[in-house]
Amino acid sequence: MLTTSYPRRSAAWSGTFVATFWSEVQRQGVGVEVIAPVRVLRDAKPLEQGVGLRAVHPRYFSPGVTAPFRRTRRRLSHHGWRRAARSIVTRRPLPDWFFGQFLQPAGEAAAALGVEFQRPSFVEISESETQRWFAAKSSAVVRKELELFTGIVTVSDELTELVHDDFGVASDRILTLRNGVDHSLFRPGESTDMRARLDLPGDAMITVTVARHVEAKGVQVAADALATVHGSAGLFIGTGPRPPKGPAVLRAMAVPHDEVRHYLQAADVFLAPSLAEGCSNAVLEAMAVGLPLVLSDRPFMREIADESFAIFVDPQRSDDVAAAIRTLSTNPQKRAEMGARALEASADFTISSRASRLLEWVSQWT
Repeated sequence: MLTTSYPRRSAAWSGTFVATFWSEVQRQGVGVEVIAPVRVLRDAKPLEQGVGLRAVHPRYFSPGVTAPFRRTRRRLSHHGWRRAARSIVTRRPLPDWFFGQFLQPAGEAAAALGVEFQRPSFVEISESETQRWFAAKSSAVVRKELELFTGIVTVSDELTELVHDDFGVASDRILTLRNGVDHSLFRPGESTDMRARLDLPGDAMITVTVARHVEAKGVQVAADALATVHGSAGLFIGTGPRPPKGPAVLRAMAVPHDEVRHYLQAADVFLAPSLAEGCSNAVLEAMAVGLPLVLSDRPFMREIADESFAIFVDPQRSDDVAAAIRTLSTNPQKRAEMGARALEASADFTISSRASRLLEWVSQWT
């Protein structure tokens, strides 16, 4: 398995869902080797303990992808990444199949290695990558490159329709595979005890948002909304260039993946006014903990949640988000009922069933 995102000692929170998923694949009887190249000057020490399998992190040179010459820089960077991955493959027994997570550069490398060594190759695509990757190329080029893969995994109906309708990938080469949760980790907990453990206020109505700190994830919209709701405050778990600011922001920070559940258990509501997702694993984890949800009213959210446990809002209007928070902050009974329904619905999204479905699908070519 090839990936750009995988936990290292200096970034234990990076790619934790990827690590958990492929660890489950191996638990189900398929040997997995993870190759996750790391740029020169970055820490390449593998994570000795924690979620998932230990990965190999070969070094590669990247000139960066900033202007000027952004496109050329990106091409050189991806070329270096693919060479680093190939250097590991050629020193190991050939695998039965290659898998890229996600398109660039991991998927491209998986496809190239599949062609070179005559092995099936697969890729999982994400919402954010398709917006960049597809937009930068003509439809004909995208079609030609997608044809190199034996099969393509998507996480939502919207992405499946895009790949099939716009780029002509046959239905039998596409697997719509929504994300799953490790329910042994993510489960309900005692909010009062967890708040004391994390030194969080016991009398506030606390929301939690787990997302990158970028505009598309709506973290500042969430912070602005919370500032207008008396007695409410927000936890923002993640990293990024634009951390949310405001009087209602309790904390904005990254934590290791196995600690995310503690912040979910300490909260009253999960808040995600995101503009772009595939199948949000953070939402599924919040459901498994039994939290009511406030979500952006977009198809990617309605594919995994319904109005019995989620309030859908316009993610670009902080007053709409605030109204939903206010509704839940004044009605603890409603929060409890919605949380119970979210927990019930989360049973449909397990990481074990996700892994078994992938392996069953791949088996037709291997």
